[in-house]
Amino acid sequence: MRRLLFLCVLLIAASHRLHAAGCAQVTVVDPTLTCQDLVPLPGPSYDPRCGQGAHGVFDNAGGLIAGRSNISAVVRTPAGLSSTPQTIAVVQGGSQVYPDGYVFDTVNGRLRVLVVDLISVGDWCFDLVGFVPLMEVTQTYIPSQAGGSLSFQTPPWPEGFAAADHFDTYWGHLTHPLDFTQAHPLQCNYPAAAPHVGDYLTVADTVPTPAPGQGVYYVTSATYQGATRYGRKATAGHLSGRDPAVLPVCETATTARSVRTQY
Repeated sequence: MRRLLFLCVLLIAASHRLHAAGCAQVTVVDPTLTCQDLVPLPGPSYDPRCGQGAHGVFDNAGGLIAGRSNISAVVRTPAGLSSTPQTIAVVQGGSQVYPDGYVFDTVNGRLRVLVVDLISVGDWCFDLVGFVPLMEVTQTYIPSQAGGSLSFQTPPWPEGFAAADHFDTYWGHLTHPLDFTQAHPLQCNYPAAAPHVGDYLTVADTVPTPAPGQGVYYVTSATYQGATRYGRKATAGHLSGRDPAVLPVCETATTARSVRTQY
């Protein structure tokens, strides 16, 4: 009876660990990153979504994410000869990151991490999202009682350009379809100097709170050598760049804040 009871306890524990595998077992140290589970969670056997990893991968800002055997930490070394390796995430609960356990999605700025559970679950994986994407200006909104803010990191190829001379941010009322001819400038011609890859730019949100049932959108354009782009549109299933000529001339007196991050 005792053996049967002990076996039942082991099976229950293993089942619990199987369902807990994922971001529930990951502590993200880097505040710019978040953990994202695969849906559904990988099972106890090999999941092809976890892919085949590499011992070291470079992100879009030149940082090296390299495997180290017998550790549970995801470590990134910023670009530069004198840079110090930094722990960006830690896997808990008896799991370890594979030394060859990294797959980096350069387009979306997403890192897939392959993990082996040393107790019961087997192989699984999770994603760290929030790395600098390749081309997209991915805006993050932070609300506050004093007024929110929009933030994004400068990608290597802003909207497909080789670089960006400056950015312009607009807002407008939600309509269907969106009418960019009625967009309002929120922040123009920033930052003061041409941005570098990985620069973290923040724009204060001064837009009045919309009435119940209403909403607003925000869009940021990139300008390089006199040309401007601001995202894409889908027509009959085909993607194309939005027409920059419909955007109003951007003129504001406010300033945006730029933070140079070591990447």
